[in-house]
Amino acid sequence: MTRSNETLRSLEYTTLRSELLQNKQYVFERPLLIITAAGVASVQLSREPVVVLLPILLVFILLINLWFTVNRLRSMARIAAYIEVVLESDDGKRWIGWEKSLRMHRIWMKLHSQEERKTMLKPYIEQAAIPDAMMFYPPIFWLHGVMVILAVAVALITGMKSPEISQVIASWATLLVGLVFGGYCIGPYRPGKMTNLIEVQRAIWIVVLGRRKRT
Repeated sequence: MTRSNETLRSLEYTTLRSELLQNKQYVFERPLLIITAAGVASVQLSREPVVVLLPILLVFILLINLWFTVNRLRSMARIAAYIEVVLESDDGKRWIGWEKSLRMHRIWMKLHSQEERKTMLKPYIEQAAIPDAMMFYPPIFWLHGVMVILAVAVALITGMKSPEISQVIASWATLLVGLVFGGYCIGPYRPGKMTNLIEVQRAIWIVVLGRRKRT
């Protein structure tokens, strides 16, 4: 590898590590900001008619934020695996850079079905090597879940006590969005889906970039 490539590789490593830290910061801070904003809004708007919309707005925002969180976790796993397979490897001659590698990653993902990926990746996935780097996700997941349950409960209780049609509609709409949230929580967003993200991404990079399995 030339001196220029060594410099670029070092800069790439620093940039990707910074992006990892930034993503983790977003994952931790956003739920707290949302909950704080919801608390402030509920106090300030407690005597206003628009307060009936706060539960459904909170549930919807939490659903979007959970999607964002999962998206960030997948991005973090992809970056962490790339760093381990490429930048921390001594196979410097085969380094082509993050952007080109990421383009190859996307193309490979689109060209192969889920079943094909499982078959191709299986030889490179070691269960014993699955890290616990994503174990901070369950507390964040349950924080979202508890807040949604509370918001739905408040909306339903208020709707049952209030004869106003607007409150009843808002309550049932909150329940509907809450059920959608629950569907994602027991499906693709459940914590069990996050535990092997890094190991799977590591296997993908090995296949996409033609790396040999490490021993």
